[in-house]
Amino acid sequence: MAEAGAEHIVELRAETAAELRERNERLAGGEAELRDSMLRLRAEFDNFRKRAQKEKEQIRDIAKEQIMADLLPVLDNFGRAMEAAETAADCAAIREGVEMVYSQLMKILESEGLSRINPLGEPFDPVLHEALAIEERGDVPDHQIVGVMMPGYRLGDRIIRHAMVTIAKNPDGVSPDEVKI
Repeated sequence: MAEAGAEHIVELRAETAAELRERNERLAGGEAELRDSMLRLRAEFDNFRKRAQKEKEQIRDIAKEQIMADLLPVLDNFGRAMEAAETAADCAAIREGVEMVYSQLMKILESEGLSRINPLGEPFDPVLHEALAIEERGDVPDHQIVGVMMPGYRLGDRIIRHAMVTIAKNPDGVSPDEVKI
């Protein structure tokens, strides 16, 4: 009877070993499938990233091309103004022509989202302004902008150039509330 029990255990072990081998083979096959799937997904993602970068560059190039096309008439008008300036006797007419070209350029830039920052008379704000000079003035509060050397520009919500300004410093040390404007 002990032999029968031992044979039964050997059979169970053989069945279990065969099942374990079969299971191990299935798992190995599943692991290979998962590895293959992961490599395909990685390649697809890399291709997607490259395609998205290429599309982004194409969109940027198209936008540049459109802005350049919009600016060509301005360039042409500046050329005509320079030609007219060589032979013109009337400076007022030249000035008027240049002002028209300037207006045309500003209209194009504004249509692209550019806005001018001209802070004369406003309090100094380091987010929008760059102080290049300080002027002693008793008639305005400290840190008020009393001169604009170069206007600033904003493109949408982003500052692309700070306004370069002169700010007031009250020589008497009077607080801004005490100054009569």
